[in-house]
Amino acid sequence: MDSSGSLNAQCVLLLAERIRAKAAFQTQQDKFLTWQFDSEYRGDNFTASVTLGNPDIINQSAIVVGHFLQSVTQNLVLGGEIVYHRRPNEEGAILTLAGKYA
Repeated sequence: MDSSGSLNAQCVLLLAERIRAKAAFQTQQDKFLTWQFDSEYRGDNFTASVTLGNPDIINQSAIVVGHFLQSVTQNLVLGGEIVYHRRPNEEGAILTLAGKYA
């Protein structure tokens, strides 16, 4: 917390050996600016995560992000991300695919 009363906070929980959860909050004096919750699962050759950002039930808005990264071979990794954003009178989604060969 700084001298003006603003706060940046994170809480990370290791729920199991391969499952992690995190909550992050940011305030500016008495108002919430951002808050997000995410969870991640790490498999033997893949990682999957979901993030929920700035959820607001009253105004029916939120941002949801999903990631998936898969090691296909030792040299090839493929993955994707989907971002979904919703608020009143506005809605959208973006899909991104990526790969790495080393």
